[in-house]
Amino acid sequence: MNTLLMVLIVVSSIILIVNVMMQEDKTGGLSGSFGGGSENVWSKNKGKGLDAISDKLIIASSVVIMISSIALAAIQK
Repeated sequence: MNTLLMVLIVVSSIILIVNVMMQEDKTGGLSGSFGGGSENVWSKNKGKGLDAISDKLIIASSVVIMISSIALAAIQK
């Protein structure tokens, strides 16, 4: 069981890293978040396309990492 959870964490981490690195820039950096970058965050087309799939995959892999890590810590006690 420990090995399965460790493999799951490693695979999810690789998926997370690849997706974050392949993501397109949505704002103008730190300055874009303060002055006008909110149009991109609240846009109506957010739920469509490859960016939406990438966002959902990032969230899913993050949740898998978190749950697997908690389960691994609970099993090892």
